[in-house]
Amino acid sequence: MAKKIKAKTDNSGWVEPKNKVRKKRKPMTDEQKAAAAKRLEKARAVRAAKNPDYGMTGIHESLRDLPDDYPITPKKVKQWIKTQKELASMERRNEKKNVKGATARKTSHEAYVRNLQKYLKGFEQKNYNYYYNTSNIYDNTTHGLSAIFYLDEIFTKDNRLKNKTKILYPTLLRDNFKSDLIYNLDNLGYEFKWIGNFFAYCPKFNLRYCLNQNQNKFIDTYLYINFFRQTPIIQSIIKFGHIINFDFNRDFFFKLNDGMGRLVKHLSENKNIKKPSFYFVHHMSPHWPYITNKDCSYKSFPGKKNYEGYKSAYLCVLNKISETIEYIEKNDPNSFVVFQSDHNWNMSKTEEEKKLIFNLVKARDDCEIDPIINLNNVNTLRFIFSCITGDDVEFISR
Repeated sequence: MAKKIKAKTDNSGWVEPKNKVRKKRKPMTDEQKAAAAKRLEKARAVRAAKNPDYGMTGIHESLRDLPDDYPITPKKVKQWIKTQKELASMERRNEKKNVKGATARKTSHEAYVRNLQKYLKGFEQKNYNYYYNTSNIYDNTTHGLSAIFYLDEIFTKDNRLKNKTKILYPTLLRDNFKSDLIYNLDNLGYEFKWIGNFFAYCPKFNLRYCLNQNQNKFIDTYLYINFFRQTPIIQSIIKFGHIINFDFNRDFFFKLNDGMGRLVKHLSENKNIKKPSFYFVHHMSPHWPYITNKDCSYKSFPGKKNYEGYKSAYLCVLNKISETIEYIEKNDPNSFVVFQSDHNWNMSKTEEEKKLIFNLVKARDDCEIDPIINLNNVNTLRFIFSCITGDDVEFISR
């Protein structure tokens, strides 16, 4: 057994060090702040000249050259991340003080930061590519989605509907009609499934395609909302819907518009699907009505279109995309996936901005989009079909 050694030390001469007191800095004047900002800008310019990738660490290549007026440039997203981190830090302090709701708010801010960081990275770790230069083929939902289902332009050069495209979305999804998209899917052995919303209410058109949609709500919701939505009475119906037994605010608008959430719910409840499936999810947000906060929690109906409402809804959609990707990658990583808007925000300021749409695509590693292709809604789907079949596909030039 080892011997224990005892030692004594003499600390009688030890003196506690004095705390160094920092002098409080004088607040900078406006002129000093301007001069400091100018020096910082000059220093950054020098660094950027030496290193073209300066300030772009962790930002996907497809996001680096976005114009300054684009709604979600890396610069704006970084500022949002900074704000959310500050809010999360504040809620962590509140959490220690046992402030009610602090933990939930902290978790929400932290999740928001993670999702924005995923956006900046372009989801490249999961082979998702964001194609910035994707344009809408038409500037409204009916024509844009109709073109996708016909896999082609729907108007002639003199701006008339082509003979074969006179039935438009969502009517073209009726059981007595088969669009080019569904026809091709049938030939490839895929089953078509549809998740709609209050604009394109699936049970009204084709129950055979519907997922997670209660057709009993049809009379109470779809008819009234489509009959009255162009009149002032719609706001009264939405505001006082509970009085006349319409659960518009939460059950109809809020839950029905969460297409991606309903897709994940369906997939999690039906994990033994053997037949290949094509899921068309018409996720209504960030379309009006803007009834989601940026963390996707419910907020009261705003009544009119506005930029702040759109931005909150847009950021909520980024959260939903992150959650959907996370589920798909965990449960079906070999899927082809497209997250795409049918058209841009119709209140965009510039003509260029009005044409550009969100387009995040995952295909096989050996299947890449040729950079010379004029990428739009239709060509994206044609590209996916070429990946599935291995055949060369003709792309439209519009």
